[in-house]
Amino acid sequence: ADIDFQPVSNPDIFPGKTHRGFTRMALGALQHVEPFLDRYFKSADGVSVKRVVVTGHSLGSYVSRLVAYRLTQLYSSKQRQVFGVHTAGARVGDLEFQDAYAKTVQGRGLEFELDFVPALP
Repeated sequence: ADIDFQPVSNPDIFPGKTHRGFTRMALGALQHVEPFLDRYFKSADGVSVKRVVVTGHSLGSYVSRLVAYRLTQLYSSKQRQVFGVHTAGARVGDLEFQDAYAKTVQGRGLEFELDFVPALP
């Protein structure tokens, strides 16, 4: 992300403000993931999918939080759930985003006690 932490607003996709570099990375990933999942869930194989798990570690943890939020908006239903499992990552957005994430995504953050990264803003 090249230390691109400037907060940006993308109200059509994410509530509040998120870090620009991680948001760019997440949007880049979503450009490929969303069309794939759209096609897959419409196929015979995809109809039976009950769970989607989005995961990431460290840098990937930031990006996976944003991707999990977006995929939850698009694909979670009574028949299918999206989960987020994020390890060794810090907060990727402001309090508005964090609150929306907590209310929307079935997510878990895993942290090592001595790792300083999760304490970063």
